[in-house]
Amino acid sequence: MNNCTFFGRLGADPEIKNTNSGQKVARFNLAVNRTWVGKDGQKQESTTWMTCIAWEKLAETAEKHLKKGQRVLVTSQYETRSYEVNGEKRWAHEFRVTALDIVDWPEKMEVTPVATPPDSKLVPPAPKTTAQKVQSTPPIADDDELPF
Repeated sequence: MNNCTFFGRLGADPEIKNTNSGQKVARFNLAVNRTWVGKDGQKQESTTWMTCIAWEKLAETAEKHLKKGQRVLVTSQYETRSYEVNGEKRWAHEFRVTALDIVDWPEKMEVTPVATPPDSKLVPPAPKTTAQKVQSTPPIADDDELPF
């Protein structure tokens, strides 16, 4: 299985391109922070940069909604490819995006409620009730009721 999930911030706006065949592709770098306590008991932190590649619909989503600094949850598959620069073979390590969850939506995406005209027959929705605690497992029945 080749699944990778990362939570981080975009280092820059996504770079959007179209291939010769017309497919849209988005490339963006994701800063993923890691913290731990060192041998000396002090908190340590490092940032790893992940190169993420999104195709087609995910690339369109990245183009429309992703901006520098946003927090996102990326599910991806790890891929490597080789290329040459001045006769020297190099390797790229990239993550092909399979799912994208935007945590920080841009302010322009916020929905502003529209006032209902006074002569409207629309009724505003009832307020939501508070959630009730749901039992995760059914109660255990008497031994006589168990099917085994």
